[in-house]
Amino acid sequence: MTTMSEANPVNAERAAESSASRRVGRQARSRITDVAARAGVSIKTVSRVANGEPGVRDETRERVLAAINELGFVPNSTARSLKTGGHDVIGVVIDSISDPFFASLVSVIEDLTLARDMSVVFASTGFDATRERDQLQRLAGHQLCGLIVAPVAVTAEELQVYRRRFPVVAADRAREGIDSVVVDDFGTVLNPLLVKGQ
Repeated sequence: MTTMSEANPVNAERAAESSASRRVGRQARSRITDVAARAGVSIKTVSRVANGEPGVRDETRERVLAAINELGFVPNSTARSLKTGGHDVIGVVIDSISDPFFASLVSVIEDLTLARDMSVVFASTGFDATRERDQLQRLAGHQLCGLIVAPVAVTAEELQVYRRRFPVVAADRAREGIDSVVVDDFGTVLNPLLVKGQ
């Protein structure tokens, strides 16, 4: 039986070059075991430092932090949430990020969640009902602690299914039985005119 390199050495050489270029272009993600080996400590010590837990001597903490920085280690938040049972991600489904109202809303949500050491996952619907349902299902696959949605076609009953797993808030458009934050655009424009008597 002949191998690919024996049958066509040019193709084999191209495959090897392609494989090498992929390895060079994409650095492997550092793991907690890499940090532990570099710092000369246990995996548990790296975990304590990465999570800001007490019980680690200052010089050991500095050594671990230096290894984390050198290797570019980023703790796996999904693994952490599975281990601790905690959820620190807010899901947000909006019409379009280019809409000024939703751009402002997203900015505020992000500022508030970051201040609480939480993360945000955004998705847009493009005013499309099918895409909205797909985006909601994708986000629900994350370990969410809450969901903010500007509903397009999704019903209150559909949102109640998600509400059994985490809090759900409807933004800009109300749904019966779902907590909602709605801006009265018409009243906001009309009230100043009425006050001025126009």
